[in-house]
Amino acid sequence: SVFGDAGWNWTSNVALTKNSPQNDNYFLTTTGVSYQPIIRHNLLAEFTALHQWFRYDRFTEMNFNSLNLGAGLSYVITELDNLAVFCRYNYNRLTNNDSTSEFYRNHSITLGLYKTFPLARAHYLYAGYSSQFGFSDPGIYQRDYHSLMAGYYLDILPKLSFDVNGRISYVPYRENGREDYNESVTLGLNYK
Repeated sequence: SVFGDAGWNWTSNVALTKNSPQNDNYFLTTTGVSYQPIIRHNLLAEFTALHQWFRYDRFTEMNFNSLNLGAGLSYVITELDNLAVFCRYNYNRLTNNDSTSEFYRNHSITLGLYKTFPLARAHYLYAGYSSQFGFSDPGIYQRDYHSLMAGYYLDILPKLSFDVNGRISYVPYRENGREDYNESVTLGLNYK
């Protein structure tokens, strides 16, 4: 599949600082390609490449680009009411807004669980847990993410859907003993 999306976002902590956070709006554009072959009846693979552009309203010096290349496996355990377990590798490279200077590189491994709870044919609830272990350059930004998430999905029309979800994450850094907590809420209207 080939995909793209654009979204307006708000953050309460634009620089991810522990003290004196500043809020801002930013526009996020994403384009990418993904291939998801079925290896066996309940084993799926995934290969994805995507590029993102982050453009801030007030703090324009924070503008950056992000390249992600990744692959993973998902296994559906039918005996546990179709609980999905997954593992994924991702490479992430961040550059300044004209992509001439790299300032961050990260390799990560993510392990997790995902479960849907059908309510009817056109809508369902979902929940999941994931742990992402990062290996970054520069090392001072190396961190892991341990996240719980839950959401609701609704097919409004055959090509139009709505999604709302929340995520809570614990983010320990490898250096300086820093620990962060991150909460996010996402509302989405998708046209296929």
